[in-house]
Amino acid sequence: MNSRFSYEYSTLRYVHDIGTGEFINVGVAVFSADSSFLDFKYRKVLGRIHDIFPDINVKNFKALLRGVEKRFREVALVQATPMPFSDKPTNLAAILLSILPKDDSALRWSDVAMGLSNDLAKTISDLFDRYTKRYDKSRNVAFRTEEDMWKGFKRKLEDRSITQHFVPVTIAGKNDDLDFEVAYKNGIWHCIETISFDLTGEAAIREKAHKRAGELVGIADAATAFKVYFVLGKPSNPELQEAFEKAKGILNNLVVSKEIFDEAQEDVLVSKLNEQISAGHADA
Repeated sequence: MNSRFSYEYSTLRYVHDIGTGEFINVGVAVFSADSSFLDFKYRKVLGRIHDIFPDINVKNFKALLRGVEKRFREVALVQATPMPFSDKPTNLAAILLSILPKDDSALRWSDVAMGLSNDLAKTISDLFDRYTKRYDKSRNVAFRTEEDMWKGFKRKLEDRSITQHFVPVTIAGKNDDLDFEVAYKNGIWHCIETISFDLTGEAAIREKAHKRAGELVGIADAATAFKVYFVLGKPSNPELQEAFEKAKGILNNLVVSKEIFDEAQEDVLVSKLNEQISAGHADA
């Protein structure tokens, strides 16, 4: 007969708006004192969260989650050791408090709940699926993220055998800087920026356009000459086409040097880049 262990669990919430309490679950923690089991699972792909909250700083948020995981591993090592520690937490609430204290930060633990399990590793996976992946159920499978767009664009560069000419670059302004994952140089930096507007509503599309435009404004005074090639993914919902056109207008109003392409026009852009590189204009 398989043994059953009592366990405690809590979900890690990202509270986007403290005033309204709007949140999304991003992780799950499980602890069983009976088996000295402590584990934590969290979202490593944040595309859906970015769809819901377009103004989230994904880079900083990923670093924050990795910090929580690192602290969890440290505590788990202490819990797993057979040596007695007088200050070793004996319940999940105390463990969570030692990892992420209660404050006004965007990451918060839910109330601790309890259960019984004969397979704790499976239990945490099931809880993770139940409490975090449920946010994906309403997502249209046609929704495209920047990661999806990059994969397609990269394949087109590979087909032309020109990927070796593209490198990451940071353009620094007087008061801000911006990273571009794909760029090449021929006197000036030619920077590729994919933006997916395959979102759920007009407000999300507008906010994302303003956010990206604001980032470019921050480096408009850069000493380094550059040009941005926007590749835009349109909404899968045809009712949002007008919002998409307005988003393009927001980007088109930028004072920086730029060209704007719909995702369907990728081949036009890739051919243009290929011609420039083939002509020997790309710097080594």
